[in-house]
Amino acid sequence: MKMFKNTLAVLLCVAMLFTFAACRDKGDSNAEESTQAAEQTEETSRPIAAAGLSMEMLSNANKISSLIGKYNVITVKSESSDGSSFIRQVFKLEDGIADISKNGDTVSGFINGFNFTVENDRVKAYCDIEDLEEGEEFDDDDFITEYFKEKKLVEVETTEQYYKLKSLSEDKEKSGQRYFTFDKETLALTTVTYKNSVGNTENITISFNGELEAFAKNITEGFSGELKKVTVIGEFVDEGETSYIDVELRLPSDWEYIPSGDGRIDYYMDEAMSENYAYPGHGEDYTLYISNIFNEEDNGKS
Repeated sequence: MKMFKNTLAVLLCVAMLFTFAACRDKGDSNAEESTQAAEQTEETSRPIAAAGLSMEMLSNANKISSLIGKYNVITVKSESSDGSSFIRQVFKLEDGIADISKNGDTVSGFINGFNFTVENDRVKAYCDIEDLEEGEEFDDDDFITEYFKEKKLVEVETTEQYYKLKSLSEDKEKSGQRYFTFDKETLALTTVTYKNSVGNTENITISFNGELEAFAKNITEGFSGELKKVTVIGEFVDEGETSYIDVELRLPSDWEYIPSGDGRIDYYMDEAMSENYAYPGHGEDYTLYISNIFNEEDNGKS
């Protein structure tokens, strides 16, 4: 009986060793298969020059000055996993270019020589007083090229329709990766996608010749209705020379002009400059008196 127990114990040990070896071999096999699968799915890339591309080509193709000559409306939409969203539209007008954005619930932009922002039920328009007669020019900030400039891009996929590039300059600690899709024929950027190791994402789409969004249409249509008259009378001293301005602005009913520029700018409702400015209300014509005085003893301002 004792011998039987000893024999049974030996057999159990042998069986356990066999099972352990089998599990180890299986585990090694699974690990090898996982490594092979990872190697098979690992993304390959090559320099963009191998695809006949250069950063200069991509930048030139995506400048506003290049795109606005081909398309009437350029729309950029961005959505992030944190719930934030952004829409920006640049489009042609009879007398120039408009640039209007909606970031969350905030609408702002540039149109007809004015920068503006919408606050409550009022549109506040800004323009430096020295630019009032001619209006400020549209700032061609190449808002599409800013998504990929100063990044090192490599090609990961090319089809008949597009080039797919990725950035090598992302944050290594977050294991994030950003991809760019360019139309193969025009080289216009059409999508930007980003995702990091913790699941944060951002998706940007760029489209061309679409319709104006409601927020951009409302701003634009404001200039097609009855306009109110805002007269701006003022003086300012720049480098010892005094300049005078007397300009009549035509603005939509719910717009308010706010002076902007260098130096301290005070503005009033009367010529004697004793009545502080207060917005008269929608549809009301009014005159704004501006005092813009520079003083060398006070860093050029007083």
